[in-house]
Amino acid sequence: MPEVAEGRPHVILSAAMSADGYIDDASATRLVLSDAADLDQVDELRASCDAILVGAQTVRTDNPGLRPSAARRQERVARGQPASPQKVTITSSGDLDPGSRFFADSPPLVYTTAAAAEALRARLKAAAVVVPVPGSDRLDLAWILGDLAARGIGRLMVEGGAVVLGQFLAAGLADEFRLAVAPEVVADPAAPRLLAGTGLASTALASTGLRLAGVSEVGRMAVLRYLVGSPGADMNSARVVNEGPQTVQDGGMSDTKAASSGLQSAIERSGYYPGLVYDAVSSAVGTEPVVSYVVVHDAHFDPGMEVRRHVTVMALTPTRLVYSHTDEYPADDADPESRAQAETSTEAVRHSRISSVALTRVIPDPASYVPGVTAPSEVVLTIGWNVLSHIEIEPAHCGDENCEADHGFTGTMTADDLTVRVSEAADGPEAVGQVVSFARALTEATSRP
Repeated sequence: MPEVAEGRPHVILSAAMSADGYIDDASATRLVLSDAADLDQVDELRASCDAILVGAQTVRTDNPGLRPSAARRQERVARGQPASPQKVTITSSGDLDPGSRFFADSPPLVYTTAAAAEALRARLKAAAVVVPVPGSDRLDLAWILGDLAARGIGRLMVEGGAVVLGQFLAAGLADEFRLAVAPEVVADPAAPRLLAGTGLASTALASTGLRLAGVSEVGRMAVLRYLVGSPGADMNSARVVNEGPQTVQDGGMSDTKAASSGLQSAIERSGYYPGLVYDAVSSAVGTEPVVSYVVVHDAHFDPGMEVRRHVTVMALTPTRLVYSHTDEYPADDADPESRAQAETSTEAVRHSRISSVALTRVIPDPASYVPGVTAPSEVVLTIGWNVLSHIEIEPAHCGDENCEADHGFTGTMTADDLTVRVSEAADGPEAVGQVVSFARALTEATSRP
C-alpha cells in the first residue's frame, strides 16, 4: 500500500436527530430537523474547516451544496483561504451524478476503489478529482485521512450519512462529535435512526469512548458536543500543549466548563468581570477548539492613586490566535450620572499573519541551571503581526558639535508588538509555566507552511 503523510486531520462529526433518535422520517421528502439558529452554527463550523466529507448516499439523496454562506465565504477569502472548504465524498459503487449540486463550483475529491476509479473518471470527467484507494474493495478511511493530510487538510468535518459516521467512530478516527437534538418525535419504525444498521457494535463504541464536553441551547435545539477517545486518554488529536497544573486539552471552550483548570476557570480565577471577559473570548473563538491559552490579570495605580485593572487573554486555535483585552474605567466623581465602564476588544489573527514569536526568560542563579528542571523566574512573550508601527523622528547631525548645517531628520520605525510579562513573584510559577507552554505551542503553529 502506498505511504501516506504522517498524522491525519482533526475530524469533527456532525449530525442532527429527533428526540427519539431518528435522523429522518419514512417519507420521500427530506425531514429537516435543524432550525435556522442551528443551521447557522453548522454553517460557521463548516467555514472553520478545511474540508467537508459526506457519503455518496448523502450526495444522491440530499444533493448538498455544502458551501458556507456568502458572508463567511468572504471572511475565508479575507483570511487567505479558498472561498469554500474542499468537498469530499467516498463511494464504492461510483454511482454519482456529475450534475448534482455537490459538483458545482470547485471539483470535489472523490475517493473510490481502484477497480471503480477508471469508470468513475470517465463519468465525472472534469467535475471531480477521482482518487483510487489502494487495497481491497473496502475503502480504508485511515488511508483516506492520510491522503487528505498530505493535501494540506488539517481540519475535516464529516456530515454523514449515518453509515459514514458509524464507520469513523468504529475505526477510532474521529476527534469530536457534534450532535444536535431537535424537540421532535418521529416514532416510525420504518424511519432511519442515527447509527442504526451501521455495523457500529457496542464493543467498538465502548473502546472508542465518548466524553461529554459541553451542552448548549441553540435556537430550539439542544447541541451536545462529545470528545471521542478512550476515557482518561489524551483527547487532543494533536497533542497536549499546556503541561502542568494549567493543562488544557484540545477540547475547545465548552470542554473547559467541566475542568477546573480550563480557560473559563482561569478567567474566573482572575476575578475581573469573568462573564464579560469569557463571553468576548468565546465569541471570537467560535466553534474552534482551544489548544493553548494565557490569562494575565494586571493592576496598577493611575496618577490619582486609583487602582486600575485590566486582563489580557490569548487563546490559540488550530487556525488563529485570538487576543482579547479588557480595561476598567471608573465613574467620574464630578458627574453624579456617571457609571463605571469596562471596555473589551478582541482580535483574531491567522497563524500565517504572525511574523515573530519571541520569548525572553530570566533564569536565577544560572550557574546551577539544570536543563528541563530549572524554571525561569520571569518571562516576556512578544508577538508581532505587523499591524501597527510607530515612528520616532529627531534632527540628524554629523557629530561635529560646532557644525550648524541642516542635516535633515533621522528616525526609527518600530512595530507595536503585543507583549505579555509574568513573573514568579507577582503571578506565581504556574503562570510562568503557562506562558512558556503557550509560546511553544504558538511557535509550532506558526512554523507550519
